[in-house]
Amino acid sequence: MLTVAIYPNPILRQKTVKVTKFDESILRLVDEMFKTMSASNGIGLAAPQIGLLDAVFVVAHKDHRKAYINPEITWSSKEISWCDEGCLSLPDVVVAVERPRSVKVKAQDVYGQWFEDKLDGMTATVFQHELDHLDGVLIIDKGTPKASE
Repeated sequence: MLTVAIYPNPILRQKTVKVTKFDESILRLVDEMFKTMSASNGIGLAAPQIGLLDAVFVVAHKDHRKAYINPEITWSSKEISWCDEGCLSLPDVVVAVERPRSVKVKAQDVYGQWFEDKLDGMTATVFQHELDHLDGVLIIDKGTPKASE
């Protein structure tokens, strides 16, 4: 299990760098990220959240379980959705965030092969949330945290 960085850890505000080496170490990293995310009851986890500045994150929502390396959005829908988002690096914080409802994305897999996905709804939201982490952006930058109920 990896340790999740908690805000205000400065690594959470740093931009990541592209992954250029696809070897056994990236396979191990992605595997450990999935295990850490699952043990933390998360549905997404980005490398800065575990103290690394690699452009990598993992997503596991319903039947969608995938690692995204060097990801980018190639298209966003005009239709938007609001979601109350939480974050493993901001325990007990929830922010209503507005994002495109659907996105088309491209990224590399653990072997360096490029692939494309079209994501909708919550899976699109999780992808965009994790992509923000790669740029040092947190949900608290997108709105005011809601009061605890």
